[in-house]
Amino acid sequence: MKSILKLLFLFVGLTFSGFAQSQNLNTCLILDLPFDGSIADQGPNNYSTSSVNTIGFTTDRNGLANGAVLLNGVDDFITLNNNLPIINSDSFSISCWIKMNGLGGGIHNRNSVFFQRDDATGNTSALGINTDPFGTMRATARRSNSAVSGIVDSPSLDYGQWAHIVVTMHGDTLIFYQNGQNIGATLITGNGNYHTSIDYVEIGRHRNVSINSGFFNGAIDDFKIFDCVLSEDEILELYIDADVNSIDPEFSAQLKPLIFPNPTQSELFIEWPKVLDEDLTFSIIGMNGQVFYTSQKTGAMQHTLELGNLASGVYYLTIIGDEFNREFMIVKI
Repeated sequence: MKSILKLLFLFVGLTFSGFAQSQNLNTCLILDLPFDGSIADQGPNNYSTSSVNTIGFTTDRNGLANGAVLLNGVDDFITLNNNLPIINSDSFSISCWIKMNGLGGGIHNRNSVFFQRDDATGNTSALGINTDPFGTMRATARRSNSAVSGIVDSPSLDYGQWAHIVVTMHGDTLIFYQNGQNIGATLITGNGNYHTSIDYVEIGRHRNVSINSGFFNGAIDDFKIFDCVLSEDEILELYIDADVNSIDPEFSAQLKPLIFPNPTQSELFIEWPKVLDEDLTFSIIGMNGQVFYTSQKTGAMQHTLELGNLASGVYYLTIIGDEFNREFMIVKI
């Protein structure tokens, strides 16, 4: 209940502040991989990306086809910036959505999300997000002149379920967030940095001492790197997509529907400025990507969704037609 109230308060605050935090998220964004049918970097630096073997795309957490990259857990991965370091300071944040489909690959069956590291081990630079050999997701960091790695483990993640993870580094402190919540931190000891003698900057593979230790088995979406430490509010905003951008940014704002009451206890009304001449699919999707409600309706001035049986919480409402395609955040109380 406390978690729901926290999300509700954030929703109300962001609504009346015009989602001001979004600008902060854009200011220090250096890598942006939305994986919407492409692995190209949409961030300001246009870093090079290349796929190794035949990667695919799959439905993302919002139910959009080809909206997330799909890695096979055997030999698929993505190389970033020609293996030159992207993270070059002690203040950074990494954010992404992941859905593991099972054990990872490599000799240690690790689900490896991201690594920037030297091939050698001990007294070498290493940053990573991957599972240990037993399936626990963790963030790791080691400075270039240190033999000791700092490690933060997350609670277990279910296979087949989307989860949002964020790793931040502020000086010597490594923090791991899962689904908007701070789940742990550790102090990084030793001297040096995280960008000396880098051999691999990759999504989907963990390789060291010339051995493939892990390959990611599942889907990854909205992979971002920031050259600053995101606040907890900004991390929560990434988790709930509080800027509710249109999936189609060129769609006319004049056709944005009025959605009320929001928060709602039962019925949710969608009122349009004009009748759309197309069939629409309305879906209510949980923060972990689970679809709780789907209804297809013909064009009208107003649509009604019966949500009385929906549990209290924060959800995405997606409205998809032939030309209209938008996503909104709603609260059920």
